[in-house]
Amino acid sequence: VEQVILQLDSVTKRFGGLVALDNVSFDVEEGSVTAVIGPNGAGKTTLFNVISGVFAPEEGVVRFRDETLNGLKPHQVAAKGLIRTFQLVKLFPQNPRWRVRGSCKNCRCSEIGKLCT
Repeated sequence: VEQVILQLDSVTKRFGGLVALDNVSFDVEEGSVTAVIGPNGAGKTTLFNVISGVFAPEEGVVRFRDETLNGLKPHQVAAKGLIRTFQLVKLFPQNPRWRVRGSCKNCRCSEIGKLCT
């Protein structure tokens, strides 16, 4: 039996009169693969924002490795080992020659944001 690594217990998040998360509870066991699915507007992003510390829940508790995360800022949650990634990250313009320093083997870029030649 694996240990529960992430636990949400009766988590509720409201935005004014809109209830985005209503009494959400679940456990994630260490080593498991867990998915959150639902239609647009179902609260998936809000759920991840509450877990990662972007938003605080109005009710309920978020725990990671048996430690309560409520009230922690995102960098504090990350420092505990719970890291959030984003599906779509656009750091640079669409130009495929735009690179981060040292990211391509065949260029001699010396500065971040410099065009590769």
